[in-house]
Amino acid sequence: MSNYLELSKIYHKAGNDGDSELEAAYQARFNAESTFRTGLITSGHELFLTMTHELSLLTERILRKERRVSNMLRRLPAIAHTSLVRDLIMDEIVYSNEIEGIHSTRKQIGEVLESIQRNDQSPELRRFREFARLYLQISDESHKEPASPEDIREIYDLIMDGELSEDETSDGKIFRKDSVEIIGSGKSVHTGVNPESAIIEYVDKLLNLMRSDAMPGLYSAAIFHYVFEYIHPFYDGNGRTGRYLLALHLSKVLSISTALSLSRTIAEDKGAYYRGFRSVENRLNRSDATPFVIMILEFIDRAQDDMLDRLDSSIMDLERATNALKEYHLAHSELEEKECAVLYLMLQVKLFGAFSNMSIHEMADYLGCSAQTARKYTQSLEGKGLIEARSRRPLAFELTKEAEELF
Repeated sequence: MSNYLELSKIYHKAGNDGDSELEAAYQARFNAESTFRTGLITSGHELFLTMTHELSLLTERILRKERRVSNMLRRLPAIAHTSLVRDLIMDEIVYSNEIEGIHSTRKQIGEVLESIQRNDQSPELRRFREFARLYLQISDESHKEPASPEDIREIYDLIMDGELSEDETSDGKIFRKDSVEIIGSGKSVHTGVNPESAIIEYVDKLLNLMRSDAMPGLYSAAIFHYVFEYIHPFYDGNGRTGRYLLALHLSKVLSISTALSLSRTIAEDKGAYYRGFRSVENRLNRSDATPFVIMILEFIDRAQDDMLDRLDSSIMDLERATNALKEYHLAHSELEEKECAVLYLMLQVKLFGAFSNMSIHEMADYLGCSAQTARKYTQSLEGKGLIEARSRRPLAFELTKEAEELF
């Protein structure tokens, strides 16, 4: 919980002197040497960020934890890291959808991720495919940095692929043509920027802010997220698009595991998330984005704690399982090195992924052999009772209960 006193609270506390106290506090904050100005007008004032004592300490805490997260990630074998990232992507999509009242499951997103790996274009797996592909591109750094309003529209179209009917798509040159209102508790709580020419101008300025070195990346990512939702450039899908862009921008300054962990943390405290938006938009607060930035950083801080706990537990479990596998190999000379390698891959998937199965094609990729050769190893391990087929299409395997007890 932030200790930063909002301008609106200063106003209400001052009673009859509210106006003068508010003005004095606003001028002191806005004109402070350490204040970051954005050049963006929201709710009648220029959006700004005050560099407070609390914000400085929170930033340092995040950067210190990030070093620990990064060090632990470097200890992970390749398949463990890949399994972890895919699991985070599943959560990111499921929880980002949940925040907007859109139902999706981890199993559903997992199947979509597998279809992307197989280059399977089946129509029944279309939903969320491009959304998942965008997150995968963040994880392998093959994404395209949005540099224009047209790029933002392209990202939006991919996120919403198959989600909108003809009359729900944005009908302007790039964004929406008509006005839009956000309704909360039966009343209008926000009106998006209008007309479309103003939306385009805002998005241009926002992208320029992201390209600038005038503000630290952690803060500009949070500012971008607020302003994007304030603009509300589309009729639907602004939240999911905004959170994807937040993850994209955070990935430039934080580890991929942290950048892909925020939607779950936000979904667990949606009240605080929406209060953060309302705080900046409150006219008495005069576009002071400081509470919002602090809120986003607090979400990052909590996501890092969860990630550190998860990594610590999983790495210890992997070390224990690896030692058990080595002992089993010494005691069973008939177990070939490649068969041992298959078991090691499957242990990583089980400990770091959402699901415990591994496809024959993924196995072949990591072993550096053909699927046919990998199938020879799996058949031998099946015969020894250590793995079993989980599915036939695609062909995928998991450890047997006996193997799980051994390792």
